[in-house]
Amino acid sequence: DCPICSQTTAEDLKALSKTERSLALMKHNLYVSAAEMRRVRQSIMDGKLFELVAFRARGHPSLLDALQTMTSRMEQIIESDPYGKTSSIFYTGPETVLRTEITRFHSRLLERYPYKKTKMIIIIPDLGDRPFSDTANTIIEAVKKYRSIDVILAFFTPIGIIPWELEHVHPAQQCIFSKEVDTITLNLAKRRLSDFLNSVSFDTIVWFNRESPISQLLEDIQVEQKLSIKSTASEVIQELANLREADEDWTLRKLRAVLCCQWGIQPDLISNKLNLHSVFSKATGKIRHVKRDDDILFTMVPTTGLLTPTFAGGEELLNLKIPEQYIVTMQDDVAEFVAEGKSALAKFVLSAHHDLIAGEEVLVVDTHQNLLGTGRALLNGQEMTIFNRGAAVMIRHSQKP
Repeated sequence: DCPICSQTTAEDLKALSKTERSLALMKHNLYVSAAEMRRVRQSIMDGKLFELVAFRARGHPSLLDALQTMTSRMEQIIESDPYGKTSSIFYTGPETVLRTEITRFHSRLLERYPYKKTKMIIIIPDLGDRPFSDTANTIIEAVKKYRSIDVILAFFTPIGIIPWELEHVHPAQQCIFSKEVDTITLNLAKRRLSDFLNSVSFDTIVWFNRESPISQLLEDIQVEQKLSIKSTASEVIQELANLREADEDWTLRKLRAVLCCQWGIQPDLISNKLNLHSVFSKATGKIRHVKRDDDILFTMVPTTGLLTPTFAGGEELLNLKIPEQYIVTMQDDVAEFVAEGKSALAKFVLSAHHDLIAGEEVLVVDTHQNLLGTGRALLNGQEMTIFNRGAAVMIRHSQKP
């Protein structure tokens, strides 16, 4: 990055006068600083700033101390870190599993996962380096036939527990770990597994014991309920033989989990009576659209596993009593502009919930709670009510298409 370094030898520098040498060293400092700023900007664009920080922290013990201090106070960063990221997460050390994306996923799982009571939990240790549909497809296909009240399938990874219904939600399958996982990460994964098991009522755990760094934690799992250890997929499936097969589409089971975890919808409101059906992508096999008859209500973003509502989907969310946290109220004198698809500007936001996070999919309404449009929050709730410039919500679908 520095022509002084690449084109000048030490002897050349020594031969320069004091003034010329000082000028050359000053140019060197500017070139190196400018190059580092370019790396920082690019890492922000690529969603890789945390990896760059972790890499730079290994350059000096004091920097590593600073990184450890920062990760010990991640709750302060979570409040302002955007939701719905798409970039992969590379393992850099024990600090990786403390990242905001992973911590927030775990917190929402404990608070909002809709299936809190079941007869059996199947746990599959997995490094998460490949899609779960590749590493456990036989078991997944078997579980699809049963109700959540009978069996829950969850993958146990270095970031913690990932229920099958949320397998595509970022960062469930976007984390790349090395084959050897450090002890601090394993201990946190074990604690997150314990948190999940304490949040669910169940009778039996079926553990699929296979080669994985996570499998070594089996000996540390202590539960009052029955623990059954299996070494083959056929043995795991055999455990399902006495359960009654489901009377509802498994896609509704997945959709309910995403709706609950993304927006905090009450699970008992999402039933077969809604007449929702899913359209799958021919390329990936994932859910692409959620429809009622011929109307698209939601589109599932393949890079995040989250739903984006159309205007009709926004109306459905209001019917499902979406929490106030995801509703932004605009002044009535600008309602017409928002209804036409214009961005919702911060200076005209009348109210926004203080827990709203930038990046969330939100509903924009007027003071009479009439839906004006749906879109992505560009600011968090507090910023929306404080800022007098800039867009608060980027409208995707509006009242007047």
